[in-house]
Amino acid sequence: MEIILDNTTVEREVASPADVLFIPTYVPTIEETVKASGGHQQAMG
Repeated sequence: MEIILDNTTVEREVASPADVLFIPTYVPTIEETVKASGGHQQAMG
C-alpha cells in the first residue's frame, strides 16, 4: 500500500502540465519585460 501511495505522488508530479507550461511561459515574459523596459535602447544609446 505504501508503494502505491509513493507511485501516485510521482505520477501526480509528472502529470503536472501547468508547471511545465508555466516555466517556459515565464522565461520569455522576463525577456520581454526587459525589452519593454528600454534595456535594449540603453545598450544602443
